[in-house]
Amino acid sequence: MLIIPFIASGWVIWRTSYKGSDKIRLMQEDSAFTSLSDVLSLPQFRNKVVYVDVWGTTCTPCMEELKNFTPKLTARYRNSKDMAFLYLCLDRHPIPELRWKEKLRLLQPEGYHVLIRGGAGERKLALEITGEASEGKFFPYLPYYFIVNREGRIVGRQSADPENSELRPSDGALLYQRLDSVLASH
Repeated sequence: MLIIPFIASGWVIWRTSYKGSDKIRLMQEDSAFTSLSDVLSLPQFRNKVVYVDVWGTTCTPCMEELKNFTPKLTARYRNSKDMAFLYLCLDRHPIPELRWKEKLRLLQPEGYHVLIRGGAGERKLALEITGEASEGKFFPYLPYYFIVNREGRIVGRQSADPENSELRPSDGALLYQRLDSVLASH
């Protein structure tokens, strides 16, 4: 029966039609990025401190951070012209745009958003950020956070140990101190 595939494809098109807003900027719509360096070289990130959140659409800790703690973080720096928020979503779903856009529509995390499809894109990104895969995974855990300074370099060494990695939005004052310190350095 042709009607069921037609209805299902209409549902997929409707669910993937989310375009973001002036606060939620979907960068994947315009072009595919092949590396973090490509993204950070864009005008909206030049000479800015960038807080990067690597997350997954099926990651429960990612959803908790995005829902409960990220809004306070972005509100704190909303008026800073020297700060940007970049969200890199990793997804291996056959139609990754579907889950990615649905989560963005529901959670509304302010900033720039890029969808990284699993496989080669995820591997290249992980190697650029961490320098190696850990335990057979490209990213040893999610969510994964790091700060990029005004020169486009990751601040500090990333770790496969979540206890020694960059601070999460739920770390509140500790994260704000770290970001304020990077913002103050020229």
